[in-house]
Amino acid sequence: MCMRCCLWGVPLFAALLVGFPGGVTGGDRVRVRNVILIVVDTLAAQNLGFMQYDRPTSPFLDRFAEESIIFENAYSPKAKTLPAFTSIFTGLHPVNHRVLENGTLVPEDLHLLTDDFRDSGFTTWGIPAFRVIGPQYGLHRGFDFYGTAPLLPLTASRVIDRTHRMLENEPRLGEPSLEDVNGGLFLFLHFYDPHTDFTPDPEILKSFADSYYNGPVDGTFDPFGKYNDYELELDERDLKHTCDLYDAEIRTLDEQLDELFGIFERTGLLDNSVIVLTADHGENLGEHHFITHGPPYEKSLHVPLLIHFPDGKFGGRRIDALVEITDILPTLMDLTRIPIPDNLDGSSLVPFLFDDSTENESPRDYVFACGDCNHDGTREISVTDGRYRLTACVGWSQEPVLYDILIDPLETTDIASEFPQIADELAGVLAEFAVDGLPHEPVETDPETLAMLQSVGYL
Repeated sequence: MCMRCCLWGVPLFAALLVGFPGGVTGGDRVRVRNVILIVVDTLAAQNLGFMQYDRPTSPFLDRFAEESIIFENAYSPKAKTLPAFTSIFTGLHPVNHRVLENGTLVPEDLHLLTDDFRDSGFTTWGIPAFRVIGPQYGLHRGFDFYGTAPLLPLTASRVIDRTHRMLENEPRLGEPSLEDVNGGLFLFLHFYDPHTDFTPDPEILKSFADSYYNGPVDGTFDPFGKYNDYELELDERDLKHTCDLYDAEIRTLDEQLDELFGIFERTGLLDNSVIVLTADHGENLGEHHFITHGPPYEKSLHVPLLIHFPDGKFGGRRIDALVEITDILPTLMDLTRIPIPDNLDGSSLVPFLFDDSTENESPRDYVFACGDCNHDGTREISVTDGRYRLTACVGWSQEPVLYDILIDPLETTDIASEFPQIADELAGVLAEFAVDGLPHEPVETDPETLAMLQSVGYL
């Protein structure tokens, strides 16, 4: 599919812009009517072709990236779904929005930036793929329509089918229709497929995995959980099969995203929307004797971030600024001229989008991340300056560990003793971040939520 095809033509695009207070500034002027935010659960930046991965996991996304602005150093502040999504929708770090675990209610007094879009004339729709960010936890606030999230995850095909119905004016009872949207549309789509359990398309899996593999890794969380707890050892072949399953899962989703963008094209949304594609967090595939996510490690925190404008304008730019997912909605607000609230942890990335002189600058010096609680009441935390990552309070090390993530992105070699000055500097920064202590309140969950969290390995 050609991203630049204008199926509906210029007249419709021009008509859609009349009277709508949108627009961005830069070397060229780009006017957008709609905002589309696509968040893929558990999508590691390091496993994507446009991020220099050497396996064919993402041919469609690679083409999309060629026509998008690529942020190469984008991070999540927490490698768990609900805390990360709360950061996206509030522009706040988890230590400030206080949603540090799945199954937590989003505080009623917490301001969601989707409210600002709705108050500014946007129709706001959200389609969550799984109960972990379902409306019962509070992220639905600010949405005119927020789909019910089932106990079992929706596959990408089902999310796309619902999107098709709503955008192509074939809604089912209770669903909205694009023909009823009078102002701009803010559309949020959640895809859960790369998360465990890994169930890629069998034909796609054949091109990634050894067909003769007969070990304990079957794609379910059970062997991974046992491996994480040192109850089961996985050898090199097992870990390779884990990566094969994950990569095949990404490729399976990639082909379905191609279908999704066909819907955008048919409905004219490619011509008048700014599209952001990102992830809530990545995935560990054996690094630090850990599979899945939760701890604040590089592989599970580094996420893709693409910003696409109509006609692929500004596409192909790579920006190495240190950014995080809290910046996404402030950026979209800036692009659509919605006032950005004060006291956010995130900030607009608009100054980096169009000005080459900002290429070597960053909106922040450090990105902090918090992980899971330990048995002694401490919480794993880490900090990166874009070159080094220091992680503290990990159960397998008495001292903080330091990695050069530029040359060692899988964090295989602790260099804290080799570079004590860097380790001490980052330790001081990390101590200041955690000066007030990180909360360790237990999360109370209803039986249904407890079963859901256990089913996907969160408990």
